[in-house]
Amino acid sequence: MRRAHPPFLALLAAALLAACGAVAAPDGMVAGTAHLANAVADITGMEAVPFVLLPPAQCPGHYDARPGDIARLSEAGVVLLHTWQRPMGNVRRALEAAAVSPERIITVSTPGNWMVPETLQAGLHEVAEILARLHPDRSEAFRAAAEKRAQAVAEHARAARERVAAAGGASLPVAVNEMQAPLVKWAGLTAPVVFGRGEEMGAAELAALVGDARKAGVRAVVNNLQSGNPKAAETLAAELGVPLVTLSNFPGADPDAPSWETTLDRNLDRLLDALKPSTGTK
Repeated sequence: MRRAHPPFLALLAAALLAACGAVAAPDGMVAGTAHLANAVADITGMEAVPFVLLPPAQCPGHYDARPGDIARLSEAGVVLLHTWQRPMGNVRRALEAAAVSPERIITVSTPGNWMVPETLQAGLHEVAEILARLHPDRSEAFRAAAEKRAQAVAEHARAARERVAAAGGASLPVAVNEMQAPLVKWAGLTAPVVFGRGEEMGAAELAALVGDARKAGVRAVVNNLQSGNPKAAETLAAELGVPLVTLSNFPGADPDAPSWETTLDRNLDRLLDALKPSTGTK
C-alpha cells in the first residue's frame, strides 16, 4: 500500500486541477537542479533552498540517485524538473524507484543555459507562474519577486560584461565545449571552434578540431565541468599550447559559489585569468 503524500494533496491539486493549494516548503519540494532550487528560494523568500536532486558539480546524465535521494523524492509534494531532465534515464529510474506519480511532477520549459542572464530571467518568470498556480493568493507577490530578481540579474550581468570588456577579453577567440558556448558568446568572446563530449570524440575528430582551432588562432580551450571526462579538452589545449579553463553550468558546484552571481563571477575570473597573456592584464 502506498503512503499518502500530504503535500501532494495540497499542492498538485492546485497546480493541475486549478484548485486552491499551498506552496511547498523547502523540505516538501525536490528541484531537479540548483538553478531551479535557487529560483524557488529567491521568489518565495525561503531561507533554505529546496532539495536538489542532481548535484551541481556532476554530469546530469551520469549521476545515479542515492537511497537518500529516493527517500526525498518519495516524500516530495512537488518534483520540479527541467523539460530536458524528464527523458534522462537516471532521472526516470529515480522517479520510478520513489514511486513518484506523474501528477506530482512539474516541468519548467525555459530552454538554454541558465547561466546566461536572459535565460535565467525567463526561467525566473516561468517558475513564478508555476508557484502562482500552486498558491493563487500569493501570485502577485511571486511575480513581483521574480521581476525584482530578474532586474538584479540584469544589473549584475551588465557589470560582468563591462569587466570582460575592460580586461580586453571581448572578441577573443576560444575553443569551447558546446555546453559553455552560450555563456562564452554572451560574455563577448567568439567561439569559432565548438566541441562536444570527450567520450563521443574519436582521434580523427579531435585532430580536425586541433586544425580548426589553429586556423582560428584560439587563445584558450574552455571546458564544461559537468560534461564528464575532460581528456578531450585537455588534449586539445595541450596540442594547441593554450590554457585550459573549466567553467560551471550550475551554481553550487563550488561550495563557495552557491548563487548565480558568485558562479558567474568565478567563471569569468577563470576565463580572464586564462586569457591574461592575450589581454595584457597583470
